[in-house]
Amino acid sequence: NVQIENATYTNFPWLAEGSATFDNTACDNITIKNSSFIQTNVDTHRLYAGIGSHTHVADHPHTNINISNNKIVNPTSYGIRLVNVIGATIDHNTLSDNIYAYINTDTIAITVNRTGNNIVIRNNVFDGFNRSHIYLDTTSAEDVTISENISKNLYGEMIGGGESIAIR
Repeated sequence: NVQIENATYTNFPWLAEGSATFDNTACDNITIKNSSFIQTNVDTHRLYAGIGSHTHVADHPHTNINISNNKIVNPTSYGIRLVNVIGATIDHNTLSDNIYAYINTDTIAITVNRTGNNIVIRNNVFDGFNRSHIYLDTTSAEDVTISENISKNLYGEMIGGGESIAIR
């Protein structure tokens, strides 16, 4: 169990592939709320993803993830990235990208990669981003609910994804 609350993070360092940080450990019962993830120095730091998993093992998904009431500003690629997750709620977050949306060809507010089951994406505000506000790039997705989100200044598609996506 991990809970991050009322925190502010700016200018994250880049962690290279092969770093001990990427040990494929599956996470369970994670809550991230009332926090800010902000990239202010775009010349020396790259906030690849404001919140999210970067590695996974296919048979060991991350489970029970709650991401709510956060502010994510100017991520290099993703605001929130979920890879191989079962049971996640992403709600009441504000995600904005007004720097990289103009220069990067692939900024996405929220993405679900690989397996994504029992996912709720609701009541979020998206501003900027040049590919999608929500992108479901999965080989199997079940029980994905997308509702009540606000989209501003979109330079791509509101919701994008692969062929086997079921959105209810």
